[in-house]
Amino acid sequence: MEKSYGTVILTTGFPILKLVAPETDGPLGVIVLSKVLTKLGFSIEIITDILTQPVIEKLINVAKVDVAFIYVVSAPKNWNNRVIQEIMRNVHEIRLAISVETPSPNRVGVYHNMSGFNITNIVGHFAPIFEFFKMKNIPTIGIGDGGNEIGFGVIRDLIIRNNAIPFAKKCRCPCGEGIVADVKTDSLLSASTSNLGAYALSALLSLKFKIDFPLTPELEEKMLIAAIDAGAVDGITGGKRLMVDGIK
Repeated sequence: MEKSYGTVILTTGFPILKLVAPETDGPLGVIVLSKVLTKLGFSIEIITDILTQPVIEKLINVAKVDVAFIYVVSAPKNWNNRVIQEIMRNVHEIRLAISVETPSPNRVGVYHNMSGFNITNIVGHFAPIFEFFKMKNIPTIGIGDGGNEIGFGVIRDLIIRNNAIPFAKKCRCPCGEGIVADVKTDSLLSASTSNLGAYALSALLSLKFKIDFPLTPELEEKMLIAAIDAGAVDGITGGKRLMVDGIK
C-alpha cells in the first residue's frame, strides 16, 4: 500500500542495570507493529536509546520492515533538544506515537527498574519527548507490563494506593518516591509482557483492516536470535536466552 497517511512514531529501550544491556522485551513488539502499520500506509520512525539501537537496526533487517528514520535519545544528564528538533521538521505528518516498554521517570524525575533501583544514568530520557507530543496534541498509546513504563502515569495513583507492584510507594534509591511512572499517554495497554501487548494491538489492527498478521512463531524465534546477537538479554534472568521477561 502506498504510504499516504502520515507518520507513526514508535519508542522503546529499557536497559538492564547490572549488565548495562538492552532487553528482549520491547524491540520485537515495535518491529511487529511497524510491519502492520506500514501495510496500513503509514511511515514509521523509531526513537530508542543508544543501547537498544543495534538491536532495532538488526531486527529491521531480519524482519524486512521499512523504517524511515531511527532517532537515538540520550540519558538525562546529556539531554538536549536535538531529537525534538528533528521531529519538529515534519511534526505536521505525525498521526500517532506508541511507546512499547519505554521507561518513564517517577514524579520527581528519577527512572527506576522493577527492582526499585535508580537507572537514570543509563536510561534514555524519553519523558520530554512525550511532553512534546502532548503539547502538539499528538495522540499517544503506552504499552507496558510493570508500572514503571511510559503510559502508566494515567493510573499512577491507583497503583500506589493499592501497592499493586513492588516498590510502588518506596524505591531503593535516595529519592524514596517509588518506581511508578509519572508520564501519561492518552491510552494505556497493560500486558504480561510489552511485546505481547504490541502483538495484540497488531493483531487487532490486522483483523479490523483485513490484512495479513505478520507474526509467526518462526519469525519471533528469528527475531529473538537476532536481538540476542545484537546484545539483548532476557529482562528477568539477564541471560542470552530465547526468552522475554522469563517467558520462553
